[in-house]
Amino acid sequence: MESPDIFLLVLDSLRYDYVNPDCNESSTTPNLQKLIDDGTYLQETYSTGSWTVPAHGSLFSGMLPSESGIGGEHRWFDCDESLAQGLRSQGYETIGVSTNPWITSDFGYDEGFDKLYSCFPKLPFDSRDPRKEIKKIDGESSADTYWELMKWILSDNRFNRLGNSFYSLLSNRLPYTAADELTNRAIREIERSGSPRFFFVNYMDAHEPYTEESRLDEDVTWNLDSVVASSQPDREAVSDVYATDVRFLDQAIGTFIDYLKSAGLYKDSLLVILGDHGQALGEHDYWGHGTFLYESLIKVPVIVKPPEGIRVSRSGSPMSIIDVHDAIKEVSKSGDLEALSATDRDYVVAESFGAHESTNIEWIPDDGYRAIITEDTFGIVNLGTEEVELVNPPTDEGKRGIEEIADREGLIDELTTEAGNSRVDDAVADRLEQLGYK
Repeated sequence: MESPDIFLLVLDSLRYDYVNPDCNESSTTPNLQKLIDDGTYLQETYSTGSWTVPAHGSLFSGMLPSESGIGGEHRWFDCDESLAQGLRSQGYETIGVSTNPWITSDFGYDEGFDKLYSCFPKLPFDSRDPRKEIKKIDGESSADTYWELMKWILSDNRFNRLGNSFYSLLSNRLPYTAADELTNRAIREIERSGSPRFFFVNYMDAHEPYTEESRLDEDVTWNLDSVVASSQPDREAVSDVYATDVRFLDQAIGTFIDYLKSAGLYKDSLLVILGDHGQALGEHDYWGHGTFLYESLIKVPVIVKPPEGIRVSRSGSPMSIIDVHDAIKEVSKSGDLEALSATDRDYVVAESFGAHESTNIEWIPDDGYRAIITEDTFGIVNLGTEEVELVNPPTDEGKRGIEEIADREGLIDELTTEAGNSRVDDAVADRLEQLGYK
């Protein structure tokens, strides 16, 4: 068969239990549920990391973080051949649209793309983004914090900063482009491209901050700061806020799918939609993602809609997002869609090499963690002490099985690349900080 168009949509921070038909009884994602009817939901799929950089590093390279060197303090994508590069060599036009500041040319993710468009909300005036300063007021509304904002406004380019500050306060814009706007941009770029095409989109609506966080009774402390927070927010209330944005995201995905159908691109295309990692909503008293490897952080939803007439089978073995990379690459080379039927694995691995953001939490091991998941056991190994810290189900037999796999020589216990990141410009640094990366 001819090489099919390939559409790869990453829904950043989307939890598996908001998509999995067995968990999602409230139909938070009705459009994704309809897509499952046309394809396959890949149960028991795991990311290779618990935040954007290692997850996308594996999705685009087909390697674990310890093999590619992408993760820990090394945030730059610099592999020998990216997924997009391989597809381009097979004659694909490679286009990407991203509203995630990590997945841009600033960090090397444009490798292999003919075009990788970075899409972020624009301010009306030319100046530094004021939302980082405004966020300080949200956390502590006092005369001192307002005075600090005023000093920042007056310190440079004051008229533009003042205008952007008023605009940000009144519009309550998020630091990423909303799903409906991003879908419209993606559709415009699809219309400008030709077949066969590889088209990638990264959506951020399931990532904090959320549109309705302000209605919560108390502020949510996200990511590593949540580990040392003095109090825990109401889990049900925060989950409702998360679900609201997931519903909005699902509506935009529905618009994307409807466009593919109306344009005659849906029937014969390969459409893959997945979460790059999960999002903790109070499990283990953690809020957000990164550093740790709990199931809520690394188990991800994956939906595959193959070209019409092709079925995708699925075994009960665990699957890695590396398998998604391998399958797409094989499809582009041979047109063999049987590659999408995941090979049986004895286990899958996720890795975290130290804290993913600056922290003074001393008990987080510098060496990090490794999660090992088999068909019936989930274990997390502390790479500093080599002890199995968590296993589910908590049986001696399960723990011995995880320890045996952890001892195998094939698993690397450190990143293969030394940390060495180019300094990004102020606008990129501001966007990352607004998303919780310090």
